[in-house]
Amino acid sequence: MKSKVASALIAFCILFLGIAAAYHVQVTAARESYDFTLTVTGQAYDPHNHQFVDVSLSVMGTARTRGRGRVMILYVRGGDLDVENYGTFSVSRRCGVLVKICRYIYLHIKITPPYGGGIVVWNLRGHVSGDGVSFFSRRVMLPLPGHPKLYSLWLTGTITID
Repeated sequence: MKSKVASALIAFCILFLGIAAAYHVQVTAARESYDFTLTVTGQAYDPHNHQFVDVSLSVMGTARTRGRGRVMILYVRGGDLDVENYGTFSVSRRCGVLVKICRYIYLHIKITPPYGGGIVVWNLRGHVSGDGVSFFSRRVMLPLPGHPKLYSLWLTGTITID
């Protein structure tokens, strides 16, 4: 009788330790950190010049997984924004989120001119498919005097997570 209780207790302990070890591995893996690079290009309508302008955005940062790897929090370290006829701007630190299940991406970035001055914030929402990504914004502003606006911004490109 005592040997059956002892065997059951040992089996329970082995089962409990196995579950605890699996949970620890899953939690540890769910909090891993990766570097990411986002490169997108596209066009936006410039109402001041009555034409479409080319837009190129390159962002680098760190991605941390949450929720068993289903969600990635994106921490932007920096990058560049190039807008035809307006020049190149810097992308400052901000954040974003990538939800793998829904294939949804949201990026909140701060844009600054190269020599200081006004700062604007872009909120970009989009979709991810594989390593491809696309963003759309109805209206964005540029960090220049008068804050020129661009409409119907559409960007497509890739996101690489290492």
